[in-house]
Amino acid sequence: MQGIGLKLKLLIVLLGVCFQLSSVYAIELERRREQYDYDFGWITMPIAISIPGVGTGYGGFFQFTNINDTASDFLLTKLTGDFDITFAQLKEFYLVPKLLAFDIGRFEGRFFIAQYDRGIDSDPNTSTQAESDFEANTATMRLEFWDKRLLFLLNGFSGSTELLSVIDQDGNRLKSESTERFNFSSLDTSAILDWTDDFTDPRQGLRTGFKYKLPSSSEDETISEFAVSELNLTYYFPMSDNDTLLFNIFRSSATITKQATTDATELKTTIDLDCTSQTTVDKADCLKTEQRQIEQRIAFNRFGSATPLGGSNRMRAYPNQRFTAGHTGYMGLEYRMNSQDKRLPINWYVIGGIRTVLQTAFFLEAGSVSDKASDLTGDFKTSAGIGFRAIISGLIYRLDLAFGDEGPAMNVIIDYPMNLLSF
Repeated sequence: MQGIGLKLKLLIVLLGVCFQLSSVYAIELERRREQYDYDFGWITMPIAISIPGVGTGYGGFFQFTNINDTASDFLLTKLTGDFDITFAQLKEFYLVPKLLAFDIGRFEGRFFIAQYDRGIDSDPNTSTQAESDFEANTATMRLEFWDKRLLFLLNGFSGSTELLSVIDQDGNRLKSESTERFNFSSLDTSAILDWTDDFTDPRQGLRTGFKYKLPSSSEDETISEFAVSELNLTYYFPMSDNDTLLFNIFRSSATITKQATTDATELKTTIDLDCTSQTTVDKADCLKTEQRQIEQRIAFNRFGSATPLGGSNRMRAYPNQRFTAGHTGYMGLEYRMNSQDKRLPINWYVIGGIRTVLQTAFFLEAGSVSDKASDLTGDFKTSAGIGFRAIISGLIYRLDLAFGDEGPAMNVIIDYPMNLLSF
């Protein structure tokens, strides 16, 4: 509880700073345009994915924005093949215009999650893939005040999952004897103070946000329950009539609320890869993978898992959830060069709507994870690269090329990086 109290005090201080800045920049930081976009747009694109040793999948992504002259969006993602994924979501459905909105979504399918050892210096070559059958419903309630300068969000997530198999670093599929299906649920709340000149595409000002994820409820008693807090602070410096330099600081911590077992013998019964009956993989290699998973579960149950680094939001040169531990620290610097800042109707067949901005960005990131907060200032990883963006009917279409010490990576996604509300 002491750690949570300290974070709340820090949040109060940051909010105080924001209000002080608001008094200084009250004139300059008027919204430069209407904050609610009703221009219809669409994207329909094929998707192909291939993971060595796992399989391939293909399908499509469809999103329609500002449907029927409203702010509501609908998106659908479908993958088939070795992957079987369906995700549908209705976003920004306003029950009270410009005040109260809801998002609702449904996710189901069979998919793979990369599992890396904990810590900033973990070896990427020892990762495994967990094959799971998964289904979940999600709902978000959002209250917006003062032309989107102040937002409060409540997000709920519930469903069930079953582990089907584990694929080791050599592509060997290790069957798990555990076929039990577990139900789970989670709830998080967020508050955002946005003192910038535009919520969608800020050029100057300050945005700060705090998210608190309540301890997840799960029927799996071998997994600890823990809360996660996130603090995100971004300052936007105008560099010319159109360019912007932004600086972002992010911090996340996990706090154990109900610790599960850390006994290796007990966990071996749960994390049993059935190595004795394996016929397609060396028994010693199977036992090594099993032992590593037990060791990772022990650390997980002791320290929990803060928001990971890696993927399209933070540390873009690394895969999703590449770095995990009980605490996360991150800093990002990005220079955005905006051009053709005007409304232009477009129809590129797969993408259409009203294009307002084209952007080129250069970024540098540094981050670290550790099970002890005091060790966050030690070793860290860096990521740098270039990005290309287009804002069309209120959506930020983004392609980033990033480079780190594990090689290059490309991210194609909708939304800006360093976002408190992104995964």
